[in-house]
Amino acid sequence: MKTASARLSVEVLLNCPHCGQLIDIMDPSETCGHNHNDEGFILDQAFPEDQGFDVEEVCCFNCKNEFNVKGLTWD
Repeated sequence: MKTASARLSVEVLLNCPHCGQLIDIMDPSETCGHNHNDEGFILDQAFPEDQGFDVEEVCCFNCKNEFNVKGLTWD
């Protein structure tokens, strides 16, 4: 029997509070080149869910404004 490996792809999506652009804060190309998940920072907060979720100084690639993220909703 052949074996395949799986890949987990994680998105943390939100709309910029300044311009409404949908961005993925896990993707540095959508946060002005900043890796907010450096050393697992975002995922460490997301798992387990009960620890709270707080990401500061997120830059929107569309309008270049910064904002903070507080709270996480699971779909």
